[in-house]
Amino acid sequence: MLVIILPIVAGTFAYRSLPKEGEPEISAPVAIVVTLYPGASPSEIESLVTNPIEAALSDLKDVEEMRSNSAEGVSVVVIDFQAEADLERSLQKVREKVTDARKDLPDDAEDPEVNEISFSDIPIMIASVVGDIDPVRLRRLTEDVADEIELMPEVLEAEVAGGLIREIQIYLDPDRLSQYGLTILDVYQAVKQSDINVPGGQVNMEGRRLLLRTLTEIKKVDDYNRVPLIHQGDRVVFLKDVATVIDGHSEDVTYS
Repeated sequence: MLVIILPIVAGTFAYRSLPKEGEPEISAPVAIVVTLYPGASPSEIESLVTNPIEAALSDLKDVEEMRSNSAEGVSVVVIDFQAEADLERSLQKVREKVTDARKDLPDDAEDPEVNEISFSDIPIMIASVVGDIDPVRLRRLTEDVADEIELMPEVLEAEVAGGLIREIQIYLDPDRLSQYGLTILDVYQAVKQSDINVPGGQVNMEGRRLLLRTLTEIKKVDDYNRVPLIHQGDRVVFLKDVATVIDGHSEDVTYS
């Protein structure tokens, strides 16, 4: 998320009807506070990270507008200063207040980073990508294009936003879990530790569901069905014995 806001040239690919925009005339500098909290959902980011930071910055002087975005694993707070503001002094105040707010943030969250942005000499491009193909495949193709764009020397980073993210959904049967003396946590640990848990993915527990999301390739549902959970005598209890595994998708939701 940081590279979306602080680019040399930033390409953001969305699957909604976004207009193309080149070199917007934005002269007033702004400050941006970026805080990473890996694994946290957008709602958790909003309540545990974004809200405390916004509260700490609420009494800043010479602020034209403050806005925020809470996405999975990252909080971004943007402060637009008035044209007559002393930028260096304002940035220092932002850093002091963010440092004070650190104690109110989760221990697992990374330290917030405060940076200045000046858009007066930064060209920004927003491009839409649409296609009559599976939305999950469209996102993967768009990510491939973004990777190629990043190889250009003029580009700091190209970031993909929106669309659908492939998600393996594991629906657990509580009666079968009880039959084998298993808990949801047992299944969670087994899936996380299995060889098919690809790098870059994450497993979330939501009630009686386990959700595996990743930006890299996910193997077939059968691979998950065959994840061993426990041995009972000569028999191995597999994931398919206590759950239904579905190859689905999740919308890439953010809170603004």
